[in-house]
Amino acid sequence: GLFLMGSNKCKFVIVRDALTASNLNVKNINAKYFGNPMMDFIKENKLDHKIIKSFQKLIMLIGSRSPEAFDNLDMFLSSLSAIDLPLKTLVFVPLSFNIDINIVEEYFLKYQFSKERNKEYYLGEDSVWMKNNIIFLIGKNTFEDWANLSQVGLANAGTATEQIAGLGVPSLSLPGRGPQFTKKFANRQQRLLGGSVRVCSDKQTLMKKLIDLLLDEKMRKRQAIMGLERMGPKGASERIVEYINLNFLSQ
Repeated sequence: GLFLMGSNKCKFVIVRDALTASNLNVKNINAKYFGNPMMDFIKENKLDHKIIKSFQKLIMLIGSRSPEAFDNLDMFLSSLSAIDLPLKTLVFVPLSFNIDINIVEEYFLKYQFSKERNKEYYLGEDSVWMKNNIIFLIGKNTFEDWANLSQVGLANAGTATEQIAGLGVPSLSLPGRGPQFTKKFANRQQRLLGGSVRVCSDKQTLMKKLIDLLLDEKMRKRQAIMGLERMGPKGASERIVEYINLNFLSQ
């Protein structure tokens, strides 16, 4: 890879984080960073919703591939079911189009969450589930609307984890059996995001760190800043096209 990038035939290399660009430039490789294009396809939803203001808020990202997504869901639900969160908590669970919501709801029944048939939050949710101090909103194709409404994420996902990091939402992950979200993948993601997502070794560690993040605003902000810095501002796609047009196609 470095040999090809250092070749005279390679005019420049566009990378998606400033640190990589800096490291490549030290090796005399013409690397450019214009921001991460992933952020161009996610909107910043600053929803002023009175009903949810009184909650502490989480977003749970289980991934988009089954059966792995269901394994991640099971792991997160079993972890949350084993503790009493100190404050009333609203958990957003956005599901990709290919995840069967009926199977998802079976896991909520497994952990004795009750389906609230007469309760609506008008946030695009398909169903509402409750147990103790925790209320879950499940929604298909709701990621863009829910991505930055939360204080913290529980995230065993790829691109979606990077996107919430870029929106300033710190998160925690707990690698499972894979095949996609493995310990190796999670550790690489943690390095890429500068620690905006923290990999946990077990459920107990996950829940301890979750409570710490929810209760400690300064800790949340420190971790959030890492993701904002690594993912960069919106508009990268346009800047990349402009640079290529001016420095390559117009020659």
